[in-house]
Amino acid sequence: MQYTSESVLVETVKNTAYTRRLRWQLMLMAITIMLMASIWLSYNAWVSFEKALLPEIDKKSVAIGRSIVTVVERSLTSFRMTFNNLKEVDEVLDKPLKDHVEIHYIAITDTKGELLYYKNTSSLKLSSLFFPLAEHFMDEYTQAVQHAEKPPESVVDAIEDYYNTTIAIHENNTIIGLLHLGVEQKFVQNKVSEMTFDVITLLILSLLIAAEFLLFLINFNIATPIRLINHAISRAETGDFRYSIKGNARGELGHFIKTFNKIIIALNNHYQHLLATIDQFNARSTQYSQQCLENLQNCYRFAPEGKIQQQMENNLINIRIPIFLFMFAEELSRSFFPLYVRTLQLPELGLSEDVMISLPISLFMLVAAIAMPVAGRLSDRYSSRQVFLMALIPSSLGYLLTGTAHSFYELLLWRSFSAFGYGMMFIACQSYVSHHSTPENRTQGMAMFVSAVMAAAMCGPAIGGILADQIGFRWVFGVSAFFAIPAALMVYFFLPSTNYAHDATTTSPNVVQKKSGVLSNILLLSKNKKFVTLAIFGALPVKFALTGFICFFIPIYLHDLEVSQSSIGRTLMLYGITAILVASIAAKIVDKLGSKIWFISISGFLAGFSILVTAIFNANLYAAMLGVALLGVSHAVGIPPQLALIPEICADEVKQIGQATIISIYRLVDRLGAVLGSLVMASLFALYDNPQTAAFIIGLYLIFSASILSVVLFSLNKHKTPREQMA
Repeated sequence: MQYTSESVLVETVKNTAYTRRLRWQLMLMAITIMLMASIWLSYNAWVSFEKALLPEIDKKSVAIGRSIVTVVERSLTSFRMTFNNLKEVDEVLDKPLKDHVEIHYIAITDTKGELLYYKNTSSLKLSSLFFPLAEHFMDEYTQAVQHAEKPPESVVDAIEDYYNTTIAIHENNTIIGLLHLGVEQKFVQNKVSEMTFDVITLLILSLLIAAEFLLFLINFNIATPIRLINHAISRAETGDFRYSIKGNARGELGHFIKTFNKIIIALNNHYQHLLATIDQFNARSTQYSQQCLENLQNCYRFAPEGKIQQQMENNLINIRIPIFLFMFAEELSRSFFPLYVRTLQLPELGLSEDVMISLPISLFMLVAAIAMPVAGRLSDRYSSRQVFLMALIPSSLGYLLTGTAHSFYELLLWRSFSAFGYGMMFIACQSYVSHHSTPENRTQGMAMFVSAVMAAAMCGPAIGGILADQIGFRWVFGVSAFFAIPAALMVYFFLPSTNYAHDATTTSPNVVQKKSGVLSNILLLSKNKKFVTLAIFGALPVKFALTGFICFFIPIYLHDLEVSQSSIGRTLMLYGITAILVASIAAKIVDKLGSKIWFISISGFLAGFSILVTAIFNANLYAAMLGVALLGVSHAVGIPPQLALIPEICADEVKQIGQATIISIYRLVDRLGAVLGSLVMASLFALYDNPQTAAFIIGLYLIFSASILSVVLFSLNKHKTPREQMA
């Protein structure tokens, strides 16, 4: 390969003990400071909310009460009714009770507390308590009048399990009766508890998001430049002056890099000047000068023709933040998307409501699956950076328009846009990880990819659920579209645009020797028994469980249990939490033991067990939480080894059609599982009255798939060489 002055040598620089120690010290110090500040802010927010909640509920009760009092007083003055003989009072009291769930009872008494009108049995049970409430209100009112003060508009008292708001009813400026509205103390306590959980959730998520960006900044600005400097100095100590340092560090590190590069350039310029001088006076050069030049060339190495190559680090952390931002945008709607579909007018297609709700989820996965082979071909031809940037356009447009959809068919169209971009992004990122990792650390590289996805799966549903409670479903999709901007900026500035497919010097496994169509590629891979087994009984069940259980079953199941949207988001957050905690540890163990098949097999059985737990314990929130958490563990243990195993079991096919193409076809299979997951779960919902039965059947299917996978892969592995059996 002919290098120009701008050419770049891409080389992986090994971690040093010093940079590892420095990185974790800085992380620990920064996170400690952020944790203290976050706890202080969270505590103050919680205290402020608790203090403001009861007065706000009282204001709302007063507003509702005033609307009822206005109707009663108009009936007295305009329709000439007597207070003891009001008409249609039930209708007047019924609507506020239906529209405001926090109002538990509404009653009307005379000024002494005698119950005259009520709508529910709670008012009748509490009738004896209205006497002291009436006496208390009248005393407050009388004292205010006697002291020439403004009479109270309302008085709040705690009675048994309620907060009672009392409001006066007037006729001719005289109090003739009292209106009582009751809010359960349990309702207030639940709101405080929800706020507490929301604060804790946001505290954890803010620290996680901050840690993601902090890790990137430390690596980019400190750890990576130090590693590059260390490596460059080590080269220079051995007499190798062919490489300068490519880095964007500032401050003292940046000054050192600039100074070092100037020295390297000066040394190479002097060397080229020496060669030119010798060539110019070659006829008069002595044997002694030629010998000196040979000695110099034996001891030191300089850049050919003075064209210095820049060394930079292939750091996988560069792709982690864009993956996180992109997936975070998608995950924001996970906790409520089936419920959002319910709000639209569903067409009459002869299908049950559950199946109709599952169609947008299945279509999303289908379009993403179709996009993946296309993205695989593009990744083999262009850089991952270019494919990622292309993916952001349909994705962000799809998010924006999904929030404006007013019909079921509009929703399907706009979700297809997002799905196509999602499929392209997924393959672009996996291709980047494959290019920048080796067989020895590929499982850890894929674990980094999975961890970024799981971090988004942890943060997205929880924050999306909280946002949905506050601003509504539609606006959350607008927030998702916004996150395309920082993702694009991160990719544009921090990912290299190297095209490995056209780089003759690359050691990438993606060098393609012949071009062929998608169908012929699939036929080629269908002859590989291990690939087929891994795809059908490994990849397909993973996504089957993800869309069927996590995306469809849990949101609808918990909503039917009257769990709040924020709590649904927190439950789904457990999937990401457990996956993040387990992924990197499991990946290191897999790379150390070289036992990928064992971990893939264990993962399959654990996935089936996680869904069975939810099915066995009927209508239990904690069982659902346990099931979601165990499924996160299962996928963290099994997905990275699956992705890392593909190049090993498809070594011959990689040489023929490229690694990104093989991964895209593998992803096509698992996306078909994602398409079937929500459809099958919805069909089982429609077939059986009990949702637990549907979950039980899915759990048994996952265990069956894990059994087939284990038997076939271990059987095929016995006929391989000892090195191949390490897979």
